[in-house]
Amino acid sequence: MSKLKLNNVEVISDENTRGIPELTDNVVFPSGHLVNSTVATNATSIINTTGNTINYWTFQFTKKLDAANSYIILHGQLPGQDRYSYYVGLYCEIVGANESVRTTDGSAYKGISAFGAWTGENEPWWIQVLKKFTGLSAGTHTVNFGWQNRSSSTNDMWCYYWNPNYVTDSRNHNARSCVILNEIKI
Repeated sequence: MSKLKLNNVEVISDENTRGIPELTDNVVFPSGHLVNSTVATNATSIINTTGNTINYWTFQFTKKLDAANSYIILHGQLPGQDRYSYYVGLYCEIVGANESVRTTDGSAYKGISAFGAWTGENEPWWIQVLKKFTGLSAGTHTVNFGWQNRSSSTNDMWCYYWNPNYVTDSRNHNARSCVILNEIKI
């Protein structure tokens, strides 16, 4: 049987029913320590339709520590193709987080933007996101990416295709969105 001690405190042991090294219950992580990391990908291609709100991607992840002990840093990029109107209105939220308000000028619209060529059709666009989320308890949480128009117009979405593939242009490889969620100890 193996054990790892730091400052005379046992932090990893394989003395469990499976015989696999695991963190023990008495581990105290230092502030700023990476507690957990989750990678989420999505290769589903969507042809955008007109509407006031478009939900591109919803997925779930598990947070290990409670709100008082950790926060989430989310970063990633989501590809699009063929500009439509403009990039405003993109949102990223974790349901229940302090930074997930989707009212006018709400926090769900902060920390996310798009860039790309504005020269014509068949041009690539990218959503970039880097956000900090707080106020989340331990457990399973839902992440949403989408677009919601502030002016209630139904014709102002940011691009025609999300995760473009060979159907949108025969020269394309299948694109994929990728997000990393890092849980950081407070």
